[in-house]
Amino acid sequence: MTMEPRPISDLERAILDRLLVDDEAFAELREQVPSLVVVRRCACGCPTVEFGQSGVAPEAVARPLGIEGRATGNIGDAPIDILVFETGGYLSSLELVSYSEQAPAEWPPLDSIEVISVQR
Repeated sequence: MTMEPRPISDLERAILDRLLVDDEAFAELREQVPSLVVVRRCACGCPTVEFGQSGVAPEAVARPLGIEGRATGNIGDAPIDILVFETGGYLSSLELVSYSEQAPAEWPPLDSIEVISVQR
């Protein structure tokens, strides 16, 4: 769904902060977060968003990211995974993957999200 760019929400920022673990390998990506804007939201109704930059941000070394979080707790019967993507050295999306028939319309609570996979 195309939309007017908007600043990332506090929860989107907090999810990125949680998943971009405090490791030198992700320093440039963490530095990009303050200048992120949301340029598109998934058309299916889930909270997946695509990012653009609102200003100058440091380019990270382009590499496949293996950052995955899983939401646990009282969120339904099926697990929810959250993936971080980069394209060309820039954060490009935050994706919610639901394994239930109906994907949630909102991000799960931050305290339910744990990092389950990080490849540097």
